[in-house]
Amino acid sequence: MAVRTRANYKTTKDLLITTNAQGDISGADMNAMLEDIADSALFPEDLPSVTPYRGRHDYSGGDFPETGGNGPGGVYAAGDFFVGTNGCSGTLKDENEDPIECVGRITAYALITDPGQLGANWKINQG
Repeated sequence: MAVRTRANYKTTKDLLITTNAQGDISGADMNAMLEDIADSALFPEDLPSVTPYRGRHDYSGGDFPETGGNGPGGVYAAGDFFVGTNGCSGTLKDENEDPIECVGRITAYALITDPGQLGANWKINQG
């Protein structure tokens, strides 16, 4: 299936659905529903032009990255994320400020711009 833009979706909606034979739902009603979907859906043009994936970070020092993000001066911006490598020491903290036991891959998402080393400013996923 080809990726379609919002404009393409809205332009061709009248070709996609015609009034059904039973008349339960009119074509106009279905087209209105599709237009609502097109207005609320996430399309490629809605995505930021800068990727939030910031690469790999070596956790072995027990810290979050301070630079290399999309924020001002290269700080991590809200939504930026990275994948952790090489395990970590017990000093890396989760969003509850509890030490993280590093098992497998860790992905950390910045919840705010310039999250620093405070675990509460990061969302950690393991596995």
